Amino acid sequence: AQMMKGRSGEVFWDDTMINRDLSDTQTVLHHPQRREKILTCDMPWGGDDAGYMSVIDDHGIKKLYYNASRSRWCPEGARDAAAEGFEILALGEMGIGNTASAALIMHRLAAAPLVDCVGRGAGHDDEGLAHKLAVLERAAARSDASPPLDVLAQFGGLEIAMMTGAMIGAASVRMPVLVDGFIVSAAALTAIRLRPEVREYGIFCHRSAELGHQRMLAALEVEPLLDLGLRLGEGTGALLALPIVRAASRLLGEVASLEDVLSGRL
Repeated sequence: AQMMKGRSGEVFWDDTMINRDLSDTQTVLHHPQRREKILTCDMPWGGDDAGYMSVIDDHGIKKLYYNASRSRWCPEGARDAAAEGFEILALGEMGIGNTASAALIMHRLAAAPLVDCVGRGAGHDDEGLAHKLAVLERAAARSDASPPLDVLAQFGGLEIAMMTGAMIGAASVRMPVLVDGFIVSAAALTAIRLRPEVREYGIFCHRSAELGHQRMLAALEVEPLLDLGLRLGEGTGALLALPIVRAASRLLGEVASLEDVLSGRL
């Protein structure tokens, strides 16, 4: 119950996969009324500032870009946050196209047929969905990777890899992790396949409207807190669930039990 008495941190990993240069920023936003601190990590695409970016083209070929300066945002980032007083990690992401990576990860690590993993993402119509499935079938055919780290290397974007590492790092210091929707769940699936103990620290916040999320949650053997039909990403479901987690913590730590009442210890 003591876990909720300090600060909470929400870390948002941005993998927009837009072909333009963005500034290399790490921003800390303070919210005095809530006494929270939100860390944002922006991962630009292209040029000398490129991070690890994986983009699957129409031929199913993944292009990879790398910037070594990004590498510290993995387990070490979560452990550093714990040392600074953060006591809960809420993960979200922002991107276009990363439901494709998440679907491929689910296909391999949840042993699910690809057609059951691929959804409309940011809003594909039927033609777009069929094209997306065809591209991902070609992408899946080019590699038979099955170990979690190999699957992540073959099909994951940087934001999924970084969230995977952040979850492993958080679990290593007993920090609970709020897991957002489909894409963050793909990172959680990877982290749990790599380190099964991570499951004990994951709080799955909501069931996304994206096709495949329910099956992914079943593969993880978890039940989410909320089922609101959200198709938002960006940590929205995690932040909606945060007050519920806080309330549960206070109920466990501050509300008298029946034994306390009957014994007169109050």
